[in-house]
Amino acid sequence: MATFPVLEQGGTAYLVQLWSANTGGIRFQIGTPESPDVANAQFEARLWEFAQALAADLDVSITAIKRSATAETELDWPV
Repeated sequence: MATFPVLEQGGTAYLVQLWSANTGGIRFQIGTPESPDVANAQFEARLWEFAQALAADLDVSITAIKRSATAETELDWPV
């Protein structure tokens, strides 16, 4: 399991995992600060769109998207 980087107090990190038999595993992390300008539901919808586009470009599958704030939780995405 990857360790998330240090978050700002109240911030949220997302770990996106992609997979293909040809390329193996690809992981990337995105962190967001706690901010009234960042609506989590909107951000997560855009993150899902970005992950789908990247997976299509790389010809891989999305295997998981995990959110970490005070405790890590796996988001329920329609993969």
